[in-house]
Amino acid sequence: MQYFLDSAKLDEIDYAYHTFGIDGITTNPRHIMDSGKTFQAAVTDIAQWIRKEGLEGAERFPVSVEIDPYIEDAREMVAAAEKIAAICGNFVIKIPCTPDGIAAARTLEKAAHEDCRQYIRDIVQIYKNYGFYGKTRIICAAVRTGRQIVDCAVAGADIVTAGLAVYRDTMVHPYTQQGMDIFRNAWDNTAK
Repeated sequence: MQYFLDSAKLDEIDYAYHTFGIDGITTNPRHIMDSGKTFQAAVTDIAQWIRKEGLEGAERFPVSVEIDPYIEDAREMVAAAEKIAAICGNFVIKIPCTPDGIAAARTLEKAAHEDCRQYIRDIVQIYKNYGFYGKTRIICAAVRTGRQIVDCAVAGADIVTAGLAVYRDTMVHPYTQQGMDIFRNAWDNTAK
């Protein structure tokens, strides 16, 4: 299972990559707003960070970026997606699951030879029903607790996305602290 960070904040991205080894990033307009930057500045900074880290290539470190949610026409969606994708080869474009969004995704799939279906989470069950399961990747997005991460892994998800606080919280467990206290006490009694 892969782990993606829900964020557009470079300090969080850098920390999560170097500490937890995240496999990618998911952004959305709210994450970008929370970064305090404009859309263009946020995605440009992420693209520069990717180059600095030597992580070029969507297969190596994908970054999902959403098109302008006000765009409702399929042709305009395609144009917006192509413009964003041109910023960085790591950017995987999110398009809304609307009739025009599906049409735009199909157009982009034919042009880029990529399977955009993985971003339409609502039809995962349909894939299972009709034998498409396993031919696309299942993303559990915006996971809020460590328990949910485990639940996603047990359920067979390919990718989970969560904020930095969730990843940090998964490292905190009372038995871990209890074990560390026992080991520290033993250390203190043997390191003389």
